[in-house]
Amino acid sequence: DTSPHSMNLLILKLGPMLKLQTQHMDFLIRNLSYFRLNHVEQLSPFLESISLEEFLSQIIESWKISAQHANINLSLQCPPINIPAYTDRMFLKQILDNLISNALKYSPTQTQVLVLVKFNNEDILIEVSDEGLGIPLEDQERIFKRFERAGNPDRPREHSIGLGLWIISLLAPLIKAEVSIVNSSNKGSTFRLTLKDYL
Repeated sequence: DTSPHSMNLLILKLGPMLKLQTQHMDFLIRNLSYFRLNHVEQLSPFLESISLEEFLSQIIESWKISAQHANINLSLQCPPINIPAYTDRMFLKQILDNLISNALKYSPTQTQVLVLVKFNNEDILIEVSDEGLGIPLEDQERIFKRFERAGNPDRPREHSIGLGLWIISLLAPLIKAEVSIVNSSNKGSTFRLTLKDYL
């Protein structure tokens, strides 16, 4: 049936899937563009003031279709304060995109991925937590190296080439940030991005 009504129904049905595939392609291209860099000196941050809550809400919204497709509840907990952050918008977005992508990738269905914002003196802490299988202690340092992945045999590996966390470790120092694993067990992992002296 090629009637206009049927075509409209097909577009409505395929729309979310096409959006998801476009997002995945854009995400892959951005990661590969960073992968081609040989030296951090090639990157120059463009600093600007952004509303952190609004910025994070937009990022969460952009991953909602991926989360729904995987049957995972993706949510944001951020204090209801208009907190400005003086940072590079694209670098911070890439870091958070990679953390959220990893959390969704390694989470079983019907679980939760939480992005939580906290404060510690002058620092802003952004934590991304999942309810996956966790990362073995012996792997927690090396997973930030290029092409490295966790050695847990039960973690899915087919869609990962080991670039995401390496790219994060490359970009974080450029915006005065640090990334670390603050909790990882057989009940999930929590990655913390610390934005230093932002308050």
